[in-house]
Amino acid sequence: MQPVLENINCPVCGSAEHKLVFKARDLRLKTCGEAFCVVACVNCGFLFLNPRPVKEDAIKFYPVDFNMETPTLIHRLLSVSLSAIKNSIVSKLKKYKKEGTLLDIGCGSGSFLSLMQEQGYDVLGCELNPNSKKFAPKSLDGRIIYKKLPECNFLAKSFDIVTMIQSLEHVHEVDRLFLEIKRIIKDDGIIYIYVPNSDFFESAFFGPYYFNLEVPRHLYYFTRKSMKGFLQNHGFKVDRFFKNHILEIASTPSSLHYGLWSWLEDKNIFKNKTLKYLTFIPLIFCRILLRFIFIFNDQNIEVVCYKE
Repeated sequence: MQPVLENINCPVCGSAEHKLVFKARDLRLKTCGEAFCVVACVNCGFLFLNPRPVKEDAIKFYPVDFNMETPTLIHRLLSVSLSAIKNSIVSKLKKYKKEGTLLDIGCGSGSFLSLMQEQGYDVLGCELNPNSKKFAPKSLDGRIIYKKLPECNFLAKSFDIVTMIQSLEHVHEVDRLFLEIKRIIKDDGIIYIYVPNSDFFESAFFGPYYFNLEVPRHLYYFTRKSMKGFLQNHGFKVDRFFKNHILEIASTPSSLHYGLWSWLEDKNIFKNKTLKYLTFIPLIFCRILLRFIFIFNDQNIEVVCYKE
């Protein structure tokens, strides 16, 4: 598949000048063989995909089962830590709003919405991938709208909380998105954002082979500094950045194995399926050890902000 590409200016500062950091392919899901350019803004240093697929082509890079929570062995083993991480998000939000209306943008199959629904919140979601409807729980029937946020026609100032959990980095029209968020959120409402951290040590070490690079689905690569500037430019003020939950050290445990073997195989240095399989568990333990060494290096950025 040959994607149609478009060039953009820096989403943080608007500069048209950038420099190539590296080229990367979709090695994880292999939706196409194209090499995409990750660039750095010359003015502010923000990392983003440029050129990038046009928004009309975006769905082509999401397999039918993209939003399905696969009950793999590793997922089962990590279920306690994954639940703890999700519950920590709930606790953070409850410190701001103990009840109210919540909108989750890019809600996928609705697992977080279900959790907030169980906590008594009045929840709604919007999701662009229509395939995710197959995996949504019955309790959310009619509560997820499969459209872009501006096309949902929500009432002005109708939400106490807006969340974007691993979704902001996928959005093409961010200016339009934040204008609509500003319109639909209450004056005292909060926005919670959770995105990958491009300052994470594995990102610096593996570059184009980093597990969470996710080209071309991820369009932006945030640091805390660039996130603050990005939000300020869209009329929002950061209340606070959160430290990741301690059990986040166990999330994506196979990322070290993925990065190392993606590099070895892509460079034609070494290809051996048996050894790749045998190194899986040892490299998971190595990765967990490294996370303890880099325990102060957050894998994800968690931030709460509000309208200025």
